[in-house]
Amino acid sequence: MIRGLYKSFSKSSLTISSFANEKSKSFLNAVVSQASRSYCNTTQEEKPKLRNLLKKFYLMIHPDTLTQHPHERNINSTNMKTFMGVIEQMRNPKYNYPSGVEKITFHVPEDKILGQEVPKSIGDRRFKIIDISFNINYSNPNAIPNQIRSLFEQCKLPTNFITEIEHYDLVNQTSIEGTVQDFILSNKHNVIRKLKDFKKEKYELEAMKRRIKKDLGVQVSLEEESRVSSLPFGENLQLLTHFENVYKQWKEKVVKEGKDGSELVSNGLIKFDISQDDINFIEPRLYCYLDRTSSENWSEYLNNLDLSVLKEDYLKVKKEDQDRDRELIKSKGEIFSRLSTIEKILRCRSIQPMENDDPTEDPNLYLGIPEQFSEYLAFTSMLIENKSKLENLMKTRFKKYKFSINIAIVANLHRHKYFIDIDGTLKINPKVTFEEFCDILESQHKNAFEKDKLSDKYESYRNYAQVRMGLTKLYIQSQFCYTHSHQLVFDAFKRLNDSADILRDLDLSGFSMVIGDYYGVSKEGDLIIKYDFNTQELIKQLSASTKNSYVDEQQQPQEQQQQQEQQQQDIKIDLTNISSVLEHYENQNKSNNKTL
Repeated sequence: MIRGLYKSFSKSSLTISSFANEKSKSFLNAVVSQASRSYCNTTQEEKPKLRNLLKKFYLMIHPDTLTQHPHERNINSTNMKTFMGVIEQMRNPKYNYPSGVEKITFHVPEDKILGQEVPKSIGDRRFKIIDISFNINYSNPNAIPNQIRSLFEQCKLPTNFITEIEHYDLVNQTSIEGTVQDFILSNKHNVIRKLKDFKKEKYELEAMKRRIKKDLGVQVSLEEESRVSSLPFGENLQLLTHFENVYKQWKEKVVKEGKDGSELVSNGLIKFDISQDDINFIEPRLYCYLDRTSSENWSEYLNNLDLSVLKEDYLKVKKEDQDRDRELIKSKGEIFSRLSTIEKILRCRSIQPMENDDPTEDPNLYLGIPEQFSEYLAFTSMLIENKSKLENLMKTRFKKYKFSINIAIVANLHRHKYFIDIDGTLKINPKVTFEEFCDILESQHKNAFEKDKLSDKYESYRNYAQVRMGLTKLYIQSQFCYTHSHQLVFDAFKRLNDSADILRDLDLSGFSMVIGDYYGVSKEGDLIIKYDFNTQELIKQLSASTKNSYVDEQQQPQEQQQQQEQQQQDIKIDLTNISSVLEHYENQNKSNNKTL
């Protein structure tokens, strides 16, 4: 009734001032004031923002507040930098961020936790030692927020906060060990929205990038993948629109002036990456990185570019690149020639260089193409120098072996001397000695061969499940392959194969499914299934969430319309009653005045 009264006054021509009697005005002002407070306040207290809680936490453990406690100060200083890196990874996920476990220790003053005054005596101050491990896994959105909550709980800070990041706040994340029921039934509408909308949104972004390239003759790089971008579709689209308008005006001005270096713009030689969250800068190779969060005006930044200097840098770098490319082509030919010789001696399927796709490797150790080629040249040179030894070993020590496997030489394989991939490829670090190379071949060729056979077998299961269920893709999280047993993946494929005829009734045609170590839906709309899923539970929950979500979405507008109609009816009744009461109230006052 009160809400109806409040809304009626805000939408109708009826105002409080239309009532002549001052007492009536006073009465209505009080009613409307109460209605305003009741109607505008939410039923639940607003959740605190993570950034505000972080400020409180930093004040608790900041080294500058612990100058009289050097031991605790040094520990907090070191771990605070690590913790801030974890927070940044959560806000702006980077694909090449080193995965693993960050163990952090903080010495938190107990007086800060309890909200008490700092003890006057230095020796009286007590500290609570908090040890916490952060699981850095760019593919698992459940990990970091829950670990932050655990830290805050020990510091008596609120744990039910909002991160101001859509991917976290719009999804009720379960624990890392959560079930499919925990996740999907808590996020029915979000799951359906992602599965329905992502392809359309991605297509619109890609279409806009193509249009910009065609109309303005410029290449734009913008990441939409969840592993490198935490921004929603709408913000990316707005960003592209803004860039298009700024660049169009700048290009017209540059081409019209025709100054030295303007051909770089007119010929579209400058590429723009607007996915960055770092300071604006440009490489001599004419790749311009624009920080989307920078306070620096893009238009001013572009107008301040000295194109004549860029032209000189570009021509210099272009010549260096051409010289380097010629050298790399020469090195590549020499490397493959040597490996071809070794391949014939070993009688293996293949032996060739390969890039490492292990996301758990330390990105700081990554070798670029020239450095990789140097490693391959040194390794193949070592093998050729020992060619006669290798030929002799094939007649003696290796005589009974058949190396019917694929061998890969991987320069960026830093954590191991060798690794057998899920497809049976035997990856070898080129830094191994000749003796170590021989030992690896002898001890691991059989394991690699068995893994290869097993992979072929389960690949047929994967193919059948994908086709039978109508999936666009059925694949594995890359990190999962390097952190879990491959047998877990094979078992998951087998279970999907056995259940494909039943699972196809879920109508997942056109979607993508990923085998991982948690349940969820990626920003791309891919359905992430935990490797040890229960088939019947999966069928039950997926079918329930799909059906109920659509029913809810269809029923919701009808229910809202009925509620609005009922509210409008209540308003009419409320206003009629109030008008009658007020009219009677005013008449009574007039009668009393006449009597007086």
